[in-house]
Amino acid sequence: LGQAMSFDGSDDYVSTSLTNLNFSGGSVSWWQKPSTAHNSGAARAIWGQLAVSGEDEGGLTCEILGSNNWSCGWFSTFGDRRVTLAASASNYPQNEWNYYTLVWNSSGTTLYMNGSSIATNGSSPQISIFDWAEAFELGRLSGFSNTYFPGSIDDFRIYTRALSISEIKQ
Repeated sequence: LGQAMSFDGSDDYVSTSLTNLNFSGGSVSWWQKPSTAHNSGAARAIWGQLAVSGEDEGGLTCEILGSNNWSCGWFSTFGDRRVTLAASASNYPQNEWNYYTLVWNSSGTTLYMNGSSIATNGSSPQISIFDWAEAFELGRLSGFSNTYFPGSIDDFRIYTRALSISEIKQ
């Protein structure tokens, strides 16, 4: 911590050169400190990347939806494989640093907060069908100008393998 990226929630984001996160097992970990409450009523993407396949759309995202649900993981019009939970002050605390890890493999997807599982989806992600043309972005969902994250993100990492629980807790 200490060199965190700060996002104002209205137009700040970081676009990366990553354009193909097409691996069957992986993990994303990050520290976050939201500056607004989970229930502000606006959709906010902490990070994400969209992809297309013909008329199908999908991607890898972590976002608070306008419905106040927190969704992280893989989705497509073929099926939503994200973990989804009701955002709350305990799993999305305002002005507080917490460490999150999203892990996926053929058994499904799990979201961890500070080393403890907070949500699981047992469906295997369908990711090999997409053309990953959009860049992976922090602070918003790629291609969307209305999903900016208000707060700070630090030590963001992407792994091409599913981390073990002991690695997550380190």
